[in-house]
Amino acid sequence: MIFTAIDNFYLSDEELSNPPSTGDGVDLETELKLRQYGCSLIAEAGVLLKSPQAVMATGQVLFHRFYSKKSMVHFPVKRMAAACIWLASKLEENPRKIRDVLNVFLRMEIRREGLRMQILDQYSKRYEELKKDLIKNERMLLREFGFIVHVEHPHKLVLNYLQLMDKTQLMQEAWSLVNDSLRTPLCVRFNAEVVACGVIFLAARRLKVNLPESPPWWGLFNVERRDLEEVCRMICGLYTMPKPEYIHVVKAKIPLSDCVFANLERPKEKKEANGESKADKDGSADPSEAVQETGGVPEGTPPLPTSSADGGATTSAKATPSATMEAGEKAVDKAGESKPERESSRAEGETTTRMPTEMSEKHTSPSKKERGRGRDRRDISPVRDRSYDRSRDRSRSRERVRDRERVRDKERDRERSRKHGRDDRRQEYARSSRDKERSRRY
Repeated sequence: MIFTAIDNFYLSDEELSNPPSTGDGVDLETELKLRQYGCSLIAEAGVLLKSPQAVMATGQVLFHRFYSKKSMVHFPVKRMAAACIWLASKLEENPRKIRDVLNVFLRMEIRREGLRMQILDQYSKRYEELKKDLIKNERMLLREFGFIVHVEHPHKLVLNYLQLMDKTQLMQEAWSLVNDSLRTPLCVRFNAEVVACGVIFLAARRLKVNLPESPPWWGLFNVERRDLEEVCRMICGLYTMPKPEYIHVVKAKIPLSDCVFANLERPKEKKEANGESKADKDGSADPSEAVQETGGVPEGTPPLPTSSADGGATTSAKATPSATMEAGEKAVDKAGESKPERESSRAEGETTTRMPTEMSEKHTSPSKKERGRGRDRRDISPVRDRSYDRSRDRSRSRERVRDRERVRDKERDRERSRKHGRDDRRQEYARSSRDKERSRRY
């Protein structure tokens, strides 16, 4: 047998005190204020959209459920509030148009923040962006809930319990309290029966109405006394808080001292960790150590030849890094020469002379003036892609054809307007002449 729980979205005290937003640097007090702000938006939007109370209550419950799974940093409160009431209107079979929802939330934002009055054009780009964003947020809600969006409200339970106990004078007070309880996370902490009994308990205390306590009346509905006190505490805490206002939250930056990688040390070599070195295994020293001892040149390297003052080749006893670089450059230059050049250089006594400064300045690359324009520049410039040129020519020819068609259409419309204008003038003249003829007759 497969059992599926429809209304199973309830959290413990630990889960409720550590919501996902706290992981992004948002404290618990700020999150409670933003929850109240989002619920007030949903309630006000429901009044402006002329939706029933069930739509507003369902939207507020969906709002609390969503932010019990997701962070307020990644999902803004204003946009998710609009998505919640739009989805709730469909769930309660009282849907509203997406245009009306967007206009209502834009109007509330302008009024709350004191902005200049704006009109949302239905055919503008901004309207399309807001519409796509609202649809995307609605899909996000459904995906997070797994399409299990059943909600059981305590309103009907409050009325039934009070009628059962014959305490109808508490109905109005209890109804107001149960509406206010939707602005707190009570809907994701306790089920509807516990909230209904807690609201009745608080309403009776405020109006000083006695309820049977021996045996206790809440035992009839399988509710415990500590749950009633928790419900009353959360509702009374709501009345002590100031009017909710929007707070822009961003992800808190982690200081470098608290970063995971800040205090990490560089990993040591394997040879140090194992207590063995390569020299112990092979019996040879490490080449890097030899390089450090000899000033950058490993031991056992033959000295590099250097040119003496008389043109002969001599060897240095100890090679320095600068000498090594010069020798490497000369070896590269010699390797780049061709065989006849090397032979001629040997015949001349292997002496090389540099080009004078005047000659080097003279044989630099030609300037723009020397290159000229036209054929020389085409020779110097890289080869162009002919396929690109052909496609560009085709696109230009298409543009010319479109321009001709536009001009032709404009002329045709102008000719039609002239023709209709002439016909209208003719009809008006005929009508006036006809009226004149009738006036003469009579």
